[in-house]
Amino acid sequence: MKRFRTLTICAAAALLALGLAACSPSGGGTAEPATSEPVETSSSAPTPADTSASVPAPAPAPAPTDTSAPATAPTGNEDFDFVDECIDEHGNITLYALTELKGWQVATLLDQQQYTWEYEMDNTWTREFDGAAFRAIKETGAYTLDTYNEMNEKGGCIAAYAYSVVAGYPDAKAALSGNAKCVIEQSWFDEDGSGIAIVYGPSMKEYFVVITPYTESTALFTIFSKEAVGSGMADEILQMETGGSFDALWDKIVNGA
Repeated sequence: MKRFRTLTICAAAALLALGLAACSPSGGGTAEPATSEPVETSSSAPTPADTSASVPAPAPAPAPTDTSAPATAPTGNEDFDFVDECIDEHGNITLYALTELKGWQVATLLDQQQYTWEYEMDNTWTREFDGAAFRAIKETGAYTLDTYNEMNEKGGCIAAYAYSVVAGYPDAKAALSGNAKCVIEQSWFDEDGSGIAIVYGPSMKEYFVVITPYTESTALFTIFSKEAVGSGMADEILQMETGGSFDALWDKIVNGA
């Protein structure tokens, strides 16, 4: 069976992927949250499976076409009460939140959880005290705050793909298990602790997640929509031919097909 090269993401590569190279989070205005809407609860996630082989490393994210300061920020009630599934035990936004919330709701939640908006660092949300971070990207580049407002449907922050660094976990497998808060349809981890998963929330829309170690206490999720895999965007990020579907990508990573 053909095996992919073993994945080891160094700090420099991961920082580059998030547009944070040689910088620590500081400054930058935070978004004022948006008007609330009710959010559905989810079913509990099963425990991920385990096996041994290797996972392809996501390539650095392409530079956004527009990194200028957005004209407006989400506005509304900063005290909006999200359901418990939107936040894990370490205060990270969850995969449930990313699959079920609209764009402006994600911006509101990030602001509530002490992430800071850094448009000067390729439009990334960062949290200095524990290293958590989030960045959403679409065909035209990284989201601006205006983009968060415009993505007015559930899963709006993963129209194409996104990076989410989650803090407080000893390894990538624990990060997936603890942070998902939605259904983990299937998962697989290689011998070095990197893995892949297909997840979905109550909306039943599936997402493909590559889970990799980031630092001693954080893990990096690279989350793809079906559209990103089907259009070929994922090929560039993963530096491989994905096959154009989740099933083909899964088989290629796990079996070398």
